[in-house]
Amino acid sequence: MLFKKRFLTLIKRGEIETAFRKWSRPSVRSSGTLLTSVGQLRIKSVEKIKYKQLSDREIEKAGYVNRKELDKELSL
Repeated sequence: MLFKKRFLTLIKRGEIETAFRKWSRPSVRSSGTLLTSVGQLRIKSVEKIKYKQLSDREIEKAGYVNRKELDKELSL
């Protein structure tokens, strides 16, 4: 799982705690860790979700300006 620099900065500052990824299968697991350029992240949970059920607020809390930006990131 690669994070763009702006998301890593927000994670390091404690401003975001959620990430959305589109996988055929997860590359991390709950209670695992991920080494990044800003340090080691602890993965609290990995959950399969239905994209259409995401609220605009959840998308914003993950560091995206809006759903359109997340769509572009996930290439939807």
